[in-house]
Amino acid sequence: MFDFASMVLGSFQDDLVNVFGDSLGWAIGHAILLSALYLIVLAIGGREHALKHSGIGWKQAKQGLTLLSLTVFLFYIFTSVFGFQNIASVALAGSTSVFIGWMVTVLG
Repeated sequence: MFDFASMVLGSFQDDLVNVFGDSLGWAIGHAILLSALYLIVLAIGGREHALKHSGIGWKQAKQGLTLLSLTVFLFYIFTSVFGFQNIASVALAGSTSVFIGWMVTVLG
């Protein structure tokens, strides 16, 4: 049998096989892939409803993408330039970008 789960899940599939055995680990890995595929199909099918009724417009989407981009940029700066740990960098980058977004939005 061809093992798609090993190609997609990588070492996590190896861990599943080690824990549950060859057959059950193979089945669980492929069940995870099928579940993810099913959720993707559901999300694509319901995207029109979500876009119409979510209350999120272009302005909110632009603000969210800006905050996400700023967070990723700050994470890179904190880890590569200052040498902080990943967990601390995520927390610091997230809180800093939200604070900057608040200052721009509220203080103008």
